[in-house]
Amino acid sequence: MKQQGKIFYGWAIVAMCSVIILITYGIGYNTMTAFNIPMCTSTGITRQQFSFMYTLMSVGQIIVSFYATKILRRLGLLNCIKAGTVLFLGLTLYSCFITRPWQLYLLGLLYAPTFLSGGFFCLSLVIANWFKENRGLATGVVFMSSGLGSVFLLPLVNSWIQCYGWNRAKLYLFFISLVMVPIVFFLLREKPEDMGLKALGAENEEALQKLSSAAASEDLWGYDRKDLLRLPGAWAYGLFVIGLNFAVSMGSTVIPYLCDIGFDASVATKVQSMDMLSLAIGRIAAGFLCDKFTVRKAGKFFIALSPFMPIGLLLAARGSYALVFLVIGYGMAMTLNSVLNTLLIGMLFGRKHFSSVYGLYNAIGGVIGAASPVIYGKIYAQTGSYYPAYQAYTVILIAGVIGFFIAAAITRPKQEASHE
Repeated sequence: MKQQGKIFYGWAIVAMCSVIILITYGIGYNTMTAFNIPMCTSTGITRQQFSFMYTLMSVGQIIVSFYATKILRRLGLLNCIKAGTVLFLGLTLYSCFITRPWQLYLLGLLYAPTFLSGGFFCLSLVIANWFKENRGLATGVVFMSSGLGSVFLLPLVNSWIQCYGWNRAKLYLFFISLVMVPIVFFLLREKPEDMGLKALGAENEEALQKLSSAAASEDLWGYDRKDLLRLPGAWAYGLFVIGLNFAVSMGSTVIPYLCDIGFDASVATKVQSMDMLSLAIGRIAAGFLCDKFTVRKAGKFFIALSPFMPIGLLLAARGSYALVFLVIGYGMAMTLNSVLNTLLIGMLFGRKHFSSVYGLYNAIGGVIGAASPVIYGKIYAQTGSYYPAYQAYTVILIAGVIGFFIAAAITRPKQEASHE
């Protein structure tokens, strides 16, 4: 925690990155669901059109992710974060004046680069520069803040909407977002060398690299994309990825759905806040369980509980007790999608061709994430409820859970399979 007798500045970097990701994801994405009903009511934008914004957001992220490395090389890490901050502030102010569907679509599409610059991709690189030791702890704290901050933001936003209207609430969020300006432009540093410091644990890096190289030469294995086509477990895991991403997409409909079935807006907002708290706890628990037991056991635990999310939504109309299932399942499903999915892919299919295999499954998830809002938006337009979509998504997720357990049971390290 200390370097040369002083508190290491890297922990200040962790705090800054936490604030950035809290604002970018908390204001840019997590609080968006609170504006669904009031914006649709006052502007005439339909629920289906509001849902399509999420599709464009997903499409934008896929496009930006494809060019992320080139953008980073051209601009540099810190300049990417600065440019993303300026864009985010402009879009947050712009969102106060939306009255037409095309304006909402433009917002969704242009938000994508801000999730790259002020999200997990760029900020994880900053943390990696500052920490050679305690990197997992530092990264976990930053990632946790994206959900934890929304625990407090959502009730605040709901109260502003009730008292002043959604336009004024958006404007207040813009003012909060200005906190990023001094952080990004004056305080944040890309690497410790910019301040004449060394990364935490840098003195042990050379020894660790030698050990890692030796371990990699002995233990590195992995299936490539061609292998996956012939591997039943890979198809089964693909089914799980599809089911999980359908379930995760439900998160943006929680507040409007609960309001539709009779819950007060303040109650619905508090439930979504508890969902975010469950996500924060889930991310901490995932790391602990992976270290304490194994990735396989931790993954099975989270996956087995993930159907609680859609089941809780389906049962919510029958009683508030079902909200407990929703909150638990939300944390499980979102943690799987954001943290454990990466570890599970490495466990099942190896690290030798990890980037290629991960990219394949990430692309599948991206396509589902883009298509899902169109599907449930269309269903809502035809039926006036998200309930039929939840029914379909629950079946798909349960099929995906079965797919994972099949994949975990029949997929073995490549060097073992090659001896059969």
